[in-house]
Amino acid sequence: MKNPQLEVCVDTHVWRVSKRLGLIGPKVTADQAHTVFARITPSDWVYGLHVGLIRHGRQICHAQRPKCGECPLYSQCAYVGSVNPQETGVS
Repeated sequence: MKNPQLEVCVDTHVWRVSKRLGLIGPKVTADQAHTVFARITPSDWVYGLHVGLIRHGRQICHAQRPKCGECPLYSQCAYVGSVNPQETGVS
């Protein structure tokens, strides 16, 4: 029996964090994100990517006040500089 193709499940954390990090474009919808991730994510990365993006969204990259000053991905983040530093808690 052939293994089914695993896909990244795109919930609100995955979608928000992916857009902020620049993994998907700023105008990509959550539905479109499934297609994007299906094309770019090797099947052995799916679970780890999904869990990592959710964890990052819950612990660091909050919807309202992301902790940019604590973010290990700060230097690669597409979101940095797109908002007022006071809104992100970075001084």
